Amino acid sequence: MERILQSFKNLYKGETPFKNHMWFALMLLIPSFFAGVVNYIDKETPKEMLIILGMVALVFGILSVIPAVFLAGYSVDFCKSRLNNGVGFPKISWDLFIKGAKLIPLGLVWSIYALIFFGILFFLPLTPLIIGTVKSGDKGAGIILFMLGFLFIMLLLCVIAFLITPFLSYVTVTYVNDGGYSAKLFNPLIIIDFMKKSFKSTIMVALKYILVSLVIGMAVSIIYIALLIIYVGIMAVIAIASPTITLENVAYAPITLLFVIPLFGIGGVFQMYVNSIIGYAQLDNYIEIFKKEINV
Repeated sequence: MERILQSFKNLYKGETPFKNHMWFALMLLIPSFFAGVVNYIDKETPKEMLIILGMVALVFGILSVIPAVFLAGYSVDFCKSRLNNGVGFPKISWDLFIKGAKLIPLGLVWSIYALIFFGILFFLPLTPLIIGTVKSGDKGAGIILFMLGFLFIMLLLCVIAFLITPFLSYVTVTYVNDGGYSAKLFNPLIIIDFMKKSFKSTIMVALKYILVSLVIGMAVSIIYIALLIIYVGIMAVIAIASPTITLENVAYAPITLLFVIPLFGIGGVFQMYVNSIIGYAQLDNYIEIFKKEINV
């Protein structure tokens, strides 16, 4: 656990750490507003408000591409720094955007690999399960069997995802370490090589960070409760103060959205920032494993 604590501390070392983290948090603002607007839309949203929120979500969604590319560049700079035994957090610059854009092909290819792999694992056992349920004479028993089988498949996928996902980090680390693209980076079997060399160490780090995420998540939940109370308070005040707004329609009143969407955005930034910091600390540990066990 001492190594984990040191990884978090290293994120706040170096030159101008406050400024670097502030710019990083601001980079999360547009994606968090996009997520906030999308999550606010539900089946009870009035049609006229649905159109407005849909257009706002579309604008934020398109604009979110820019910070997403920057965030990819952050990962590249972070890996390069840690591979050279550096500390601290990357500084904002347009160079990060260029580095992030160069990483897009690698991300797309491995996303396709993941979809194909987990798609096969999902549908291969699910198909005979569906056929067995349809042919079952007892519909009640067939439905129960299907639900149990489906839950088993999902549990199995979660376990497999946990065992494989950490090793995907080494693809990006290898790209940064090699200084560019090579054929091996697009070979899906490279994951097996990573697993052979560092399975125990990598899985142990992954397990530890699950515990770290749970502990931090419980602490963060207090802030979310406070934001929820503020949200309810805003709606109550607006409903009481306005003669035309009631508790039934206050959630979608324009004046409510002017307060609530920014509130959701701030909450989203906080959540994304905390998750990102945990992710970078975890990546710090993986890079140490890469240097000691993989790149030898």
